[in-house]
Amino acid sequence: MFRRFSFTSLAVISALGIGSLAYSVAIEPRILRLRQFRTGIPGLPDELDGLRVAFLSDFHVSGSGRSEQLAQQAIDIIAQENPDLVLLGGDYFDKGKWDDSSSAFDGLKTFPCVVGVLGNHDQKGGQRVAAMVRDGMARRGVVMLRNSTVNIRVRDVDVTIAGVDDPYTNHDDIDRTLRDANWPLILLAHAPVIETSLEPGMAGLVLSGHTHGG
Repeated sequence: MFRRFSFTSLAVISALGIGSLAYSVAIEPRILRLRQFRTGIPGLPDELDGLRVAFLSDFHVSGSGRSEQLAQQAIDIIAQENPDLVLLGGDYFDKGKWDDSSSAFDGLKTFPCVVGVLGNHDQKGGQRVAAMVRDGMARRGVVMLRNSTVNIRVRDVDVTIAGVDDPYTNHDDIDRTLRDANWPLILLAHAPVIETSLEPGMAGLVLSGHTHGG
C-alpha cells in the first residue's frame, strides 16, 4: 500500500555546461530553484503520512560572495517550509576545496536533524579534503554518511537514512551501505548513476543531486 509522502526539493544550481560557455559559467551557477512534489513510499507507517523532507544539493560555494549568499538563502528558504528532515546531496564547495571559516552552512545548526553525503567535487581534493568536508559539516550539526546508515526518530518512528559515498568517483559501496538497513528507507547518493547498482525495492525513495535539478 502506498502512503502519501510530501517531499520538498530545493537545489542550488551550478554550471552544467549547457548552452554557451558564458551562460554556463556566469549565470547558471547562481540560480536558486525550489521544487515541491509528492510521492509515495510502500509500507510507510501511518505516523509518517505527510512526512516533509527537504533535499539540498550542489551548492558549489566558491568563496565569499554570491555563491555563499545563495547557500545561506537556500537554507533560510527551507527553514520556512518546516521540514521533518533535511537531507544534503553533496558538492558543498567547488573544485575539491573546504573553507571552514565560511558561514555558508552555519544555518544548518537550527534544524533538529540533517543528514548528508559527499559529492564528486568534495572528493576532488583527495582523502584529506574529503575528511575536512565531513568534519566541517559535522561541526555544523550534520550527520555525514559514508557508505553507512543512520536511524532517525521522526514522529516516534525510526526512519533509516542510507548514505552512499559518491558513485561518480567510484567511492560507493551499496552492499556495505545497505547491510544494516531497515524500512522505511531513504537512500542518499550524490550522482543518480547509483540507480544502476540498485535492484527494485531496495529503497523507498532515492535522492540524488549532481544533475543540478534534484
